[in-house]
Amino acid sequence: MASSVPTIRQTSWISVIPQISFMLILIFIYHKINLKDPALYGAITYLTISISLRHLVLKVTAKD
Repeated sequence: MASSVPTIRQTSWISVIPQISFMLILIFIYHKINLKDPALYGAITYLTISISLRHLVLKVTAKD
C-alpha cells in the first residue's frame, strides 16, 4: 500500500559548509603526506567517518 504523501528529504545547506571544510582538511593532510591521489583518500576517509558516526549515533540514541 503506497502512501500518497510525497517523501521529501530536506538538506540543511548551512551544515554543508563544515562538512566540505572537514573533507578539504583531510585532503590537505593527505597532500602533505605526499600520497598519489589525496582527493580520493580524503573522500574515502570522510565517507568512512561519516558512515561510522551515523551508525554509532543511531545505536546510542536507540538505547535511550
